[in-house]
Amino acid sequence: MKSYPSISNRPVKGVECYVFGKEDGSNLRLEWNVKKGFHRWGRRNGLLDDSNPILKRGPQIFETQKMGDLLGPILKAQKYQDVTLYFEFHGPNSFAGCHDENEQQVLTLFDIDVKNKGMLPPHDFHKLFGSLYFSQKLLYVGNWTEELAQRIWDGKLEGMPFEGVVAKTKPENPRKPSLMWKFKSEAWLQRLRVKCGDNQKLFEMLV
Repeated sequence: MKSYPSISNRPVKGVECYVFGKEDGSNLRLEWNVKKGFHRWGRRNGLLDDSNPILKRGPQIFETQKMGDLLGPILKAQKYQDVTLYFEFHGPNSFAGCHDENEQQVLTLFDIDVKNKGMLPPHDFHKLFGSLYFSQKLLYVGNWTEELAQRIWDGKLEGMPFEGVVAKTKPENPRKPSLMWKFKSEAWLQRLRVKCGDNQKLFEMLV
């Protein structure tokens, strides 16, 4: 399964971008092809297994809420053959990859990779999947500015989750991937600092 690429923490100033809310959770991957349908789940690295039992709720959520009934027709209409869908698995009290086993988690679709084409550009992702109730929410389209960054840092961008946002550029060349960067709220970073204490290596890994 294709792993999701790492995302930079360094914004690119002055470029037009699509800013999506970033939910605080764990990455789950799902493979689909036109013959087998939705057929294989994975975690961030490797297949989904018993090493983290709570993550196995992801496929159950997908089936119970019949997400495939909404996604399948869209994928077929685009004449895709093989895709990998990327979801954030999270709940009300999820934080830095940890989840409360006593609460109900949800899945948020945040990207799709099309075999031999790569990740969907942000405008295409939003056009195709933005209306789905479980899709990552588009919060802003426009140039990345200091004023925008400050609003996110202060947690004041309308609709943003506690963690922050992910920004993606619209590629000028369709053969080149979007530039991506994440930007966290000050409050989230402060909470992470408390969680990590003096363990700077853990802080840098989770941020």
